[in-house]
Amino acid sequence: MLIAKGVGKCFKSRKTGDKWAVKDVNFTVQPGDMLALLGRNGAGKSTLMKLLAGIISPSTGTIELSGKLQGKVQLLTPAEHLYKELTVFETLDYFCTLYELSREDSAAAIGKVIEQFNLQDFIDKKVGSLSTGMKQRVSLAKTFLIDPPVIMLDEPTAGLDIESSFKLIETINQIRDLGKVIIVSTHNMSEANQIANRVLMLEQGSLVCDLKMQEFESSADSLESAYMNKLEVCNV
Repeated sequence: MLIAKGVGKCFKSRKTGDKWAVKDVNFTVQPGDMLALLGRNGAGKSTLMKLLAGIISPSTGTIELSGKLQGKVQLLTPAEHLYKELTVFETLDYFCTLYELSREDSAAAIGKVIEQFNLQDFIDKKVGSLSTGMKQRVSLAKTFLIDPPVIMLDEPTAGLDIESSFKLIETINQIRDLGKVIIVSTHNMSEANQIANRVLMLEQGSLVCDLKMQEFESSADSLESAYMNKLEVCNV
């Protein structure tokens, strides 16, 4: 299980004062859960994902991984964090080294993601020369080089064309039954509906909704309406 108990993150600043980006968040996730993490810009989604991935430490609370979910957590990082002077192949090879894969496993993993994300024609091009959508594909590819029990994707289809978005969602759904946890932060309700069986919603750093997708969807005429209804209740 993935368990968040009273998780909070406070960023301290002498100029602006303390700011709680995430406040007292509690939830439990079982292997096989596919979560859509919803919330407007600044609600705390990216901070929560960094906390779950261990990139930053919580100010309060704990995060536990147990059972089948013990191991590494993969978080899709923004494409602009890639090294512009490396080629696509060099980038993938570099991350294989970081993930401590053997040369044999690296070759197999790189070959798999090259095909998975249609990178064949770009493998020798420098990342800095690629379009935004292509950089996003490379960032996605490095995320799938290993086979972690928890995968978190922050706006994964941003900048992707229709074909690439479709194939990414198809890939995510293919691993639905492998006992992994997948958490996708998105503003695209259609995307959320295609991927998730559960909805978590943040507002001003607090968890304001934790429902099965079916329950969330049935609470209004559309997913967008359900989201807006929850938002209005929070801001009354």
